[in-house]
Amino acid sequence: MTETTDEDETCIFPGCDRPRVPRHELGGPRPHFCDLEEHNAASTHRARQATDVEEDAASTGSQAG
Repeated sequence: MTETTDEDETCIFPGCDRPRVPRHELGGPRPHFCDLEEHNAASTHRARQATDVEEDAASTGSQAG
């Protein structure tokens, strides 16, 4: 058996610490997101892209001097 950690039990949206939605009663994989409608795969992808762009800009800006 594998152990679950707190990270495995929280929403994967960046910065969200809400619990993940439980598995559907009919089965299937457990969702990776909480019950907030705006926390979904598309919004998570956009948030991660925005973070990557900000980090790239910050690292480029700090080397430009």
